[in-house]
Amino acid sequence: MKVYPVSEKILPEEIVDAREKFIKTGVLKKGVVRPIIAESWKECYRMGINPYRVSDSVFTVKDRQEKEIEDNAKLIKLAEPFMKNLYQVLEKTRNVVVLYSRNGYTIHYAGKAEDFDEQLKHICCWAEEYVGTSGFSLVSKLKVPLQIIGPEYYCKVFSGISGSHAPIHNEKGDFLGSIAIASWNLNPHAHTLGMVIAASKAIENDLKQHAVLEELNFYIKELDATIDSMSDGLITTNLKGEILEINRAAEEILALKRDDIKFKNIDRQIQAKPDFLALIDKTLKSGNILSDDEINITSKGRTKRFIASIKLIEGENKEAVGVVILLKNIKRIKKIAEKIISSQARYTLKDILGESSRIKDARYQIVMAARTPSNVLIEGESGTGKELFAHSIHNLSHRSDGPFISLNCSAIPQELFESILFGYEKGAFTGAKKEGHPGKFELADGGTLFLDEIGELPLTMQVKLLRVLSEGWVERLGGKNPIIMNVRIIAATNKVIMDEVKKGKFRTDLYYRLNVLNLNIPPLRERKEDIPILVNHFIKKVGYHMGKEIESVSSEFIQVLKDYSWPGNVRELQNVIERALNVARRPMLDIDCVPDYLKNPKESFIGNFEALLPLSTMEKNLIKHVLIKCQGNKSKAANILGIGRDTLYRKLREYSPGLS
Repeated sequence: MKVYPVSEKILPEEIVDAREKFIKTGVLKKGVVRPIIAESWKECYRMGINPYRVSDSVFTVKDRQEKEIEDNAKLIKLAEPFMKNLYQVLEKTRNVVVLYSRNGYTIHYAGKAEDFDEQLKHICCWAEEYVGTSGFSLVSKLKVPLQIIGPEYYCKVFSGISGSHAPIHNEKGDFLGSIAIASWNLNPHAHTLGMVIAASKAIENDLKQHAVLEELNFYIKELDATIDSMSDGLITTNLKGEILEINRAAEEILALKRDDIKFKNIDRQIQAKPDFLALIDKTLKSGNILSDDEINITSKGRTKRFIASIKLIEGENKEAVGVVILLKNIKRIKKIAEKIISSQARYTLKDILGESSRIKDARYQIVMAARTPSNVLIEGESGTGKELFAHSIHNLSHRSDGPFISLNCSAIPQELFESILFGYEKGAFTGAKKEGHPGKFELADGGTLFLDEIGELPLTMQVKLLRVLSEGWVERLGGKNPIIMNVRIIAATNKVIMDEVKKGKFRTDLYYRLNVLNLNIPPLRERKEDIPILVNHFIKKVGYHMGKEIESVSSEFIQVLKDYSWPGNVRELQNVIERALNVARRPMLDIDCVPDYLKNPKESFIGNFEALLPLSTMEKNLIKHVLIKCQGNKSKAANILGIGRDTLYRKLREYSPGLS
């Protein structure tokens, strides 16, 4: 480190003469003053600083000085004891110890009031633009320790003082200010410079330690906040099982306060099976992380299931000194998993079974629809598998990584449609969640929204849906700010929507907005060659869940299925296979496993003649026949038909108001 002590070769009188000539002529004789002084004098001369009197402004920046004292409170606090120690050494001499801010303001001093010159005592700032050349102005430029004597000051008013100055830097090396010993001795001792250098270094070391402690405290608080924000319970113990810390989630899980159980044995405080000490011992013996072990914890008479993971805490020598225990609520994990699954499309093109020309053409249409961002309308009778088509389109599209959100329009009460579709803000209506709730559109942002049974959408909601599709944004119920959406719509219906348009039950403009691409799913009666493939699939699928294996299917069984007209389509076929598996007495499906109403086509409620009737008439006849077979039991009839009970009641109101 470079140091600039006072030169002993040049006499003060020579410096005084050189300064007078420079002030008058602007010419400085070489070799008379130190280069650092010469450069500062030249700068003062260029700035036009008066060398004979101090500017009044140096006394009028008191408010700024007070602000500097406030801003440098930490520096003052750390420097104060070192300044007192310095002054105790110098107390018998006429010296004072002064602390300056980075801007040159006097922010603290140690010394007696009588040691200060009356005028100097009131100078607030020692920056070069205020007082010319000074000890501080030189230190702030050079950032090194130095001494200065009276004649070297540019202003003559300071000719009777001298000073030893040292800069103070923070832990990053930034200049914070300086410390000085000011003296009325024109020949300052070299040891005073050494003293201020030692003091500045001591202050800098304290600043570094303080910064380390502050950073450490910040990280500790940050870690505490992070741990407490976790939704999973966290417990740390030593190897004896004594609790060292728990987070807020663990407090809630255990119904205990951390201060009540700290440093106490974990198994004596928490009732668990298996006990924690056994799991800790298991972790220690394996030397690895214990992952996803199930544990039952009883608190306040209630037992809950958790997944426990344990990780060893290692000391300096890589030896285990404790453990971290993480507790995850199984019920919460299931909810998260269900939420993720519910926003994903489960089916793909391979789930659409069959080799008939109609189904091959349908698969081709799926591929074509997936390549465009346009809205899709899927039309088909109940039970044909419209949902499979919607899932497959999404999974083949560029939106496949985005969410797939479904909404069955026939299952939502009319008064809840808007809040479910568009969401609501907190307090939007009685019973609303306090935090509000996103609607299906928000949840589907970046992905696909599948509106099943779109034909059941109330006219009032059709208007609002059309607006969203036209403008590309939604507004929550009770909200004021529009939410921009990027959602593709796939709609499905078992109705002929154009017929609904003609009846005034569906808006024409919404129909054309949804029906950009149209997929018409063939009913099962139009692709009967696919029945054997579907039968094998359902035997494997349903049989797996029932734990029942079927080795063969008789040709008579298949023929009966092919002779039937399948008004309930693939869903009805699945129900028939499930029934057949239940009644089968051997690992074979034969004619005995076929329901009675399928065995005689002539007595079937839909024979060859009725297949030529309008679809609505066929559906009406089917419902009537099944209700007769079920002796009016509507729940049982809905189950046989493969539709929801609400849908059955709606169809009864439509076809036979008196029956509902």
